[in-house]
Amino acid sequence: MVFDLNSGYVPVQRIRDFIAAQLNITDGYFAPNHPELVCFTRMWNTSDRPWQTLNGTGEAKNQEWMEFDIADKMLCLLGLQGHWREELEDIYLAVDLSGVSRSRMMPKGVKRCEANGCANTFVDLHRGHPRHYCSKTCRMTQRGRRRKGRRSLDSKRYDTCPHGHDRSPENAAWGKGVKGKLVLRCRVCIKEKQRAYRARLKVAA
Repeated sequence: MVFDLNSGYVPVQRIRDFIAAQLNITDGYFAPNHPELVCFTRMWNTSDRPWQTLNGTGEAKNQEWMEFDIADKMLCLLGLQGHWREELEDIYLAVDLSGVSRSRMMPKGVKRCEANGCANTFVDLHRGHPRHYCSKTCRMTQRGRRRKGRRSLDSKRYDTCPHGHDRSPENAAWGKGVKGKLVLRCRVCIKEKQRAYRARLKVAA
């Protein structure tokens, strides 16, 4: 049997029936307190979409398709991922994942640091204001970047320096200006100023 699957989706009923058969669930209800489903409660709240999809409740009451990533996560949590190449092989081989944006799923209460270049995760304990960064270092670094307003060399506004020199990446350099603020400098202008300064020293000598 071959399924004509939507991009990145698998049939909900097939996944429900398979999990129910593996866990010997006959009434069709996946209880959060089921011994084999404790791993689900650690990953998702009962009001989250995966639980609703599994039980056919809430917004997922008449849902016919579910994301392959969610189905794969469910089977991995239950230790049944090997069945993708056995009982569920027809679905696994037919699902189309081309062009589907992939996102890493994290347990509830876990966040990813919002600092540029940092991918660390942390647990937000919700003490006062919500956290956005994994450490004080990331928070201060990101705040400094916003305050200094670093600009890209690709900006059309900075194609040339005030003296008309081409401001290519090889000819541009970040330097400290007044009060330590980062400014974009032209290497040709710097060399011309140095030559003029040395010439004035020779004349004075």
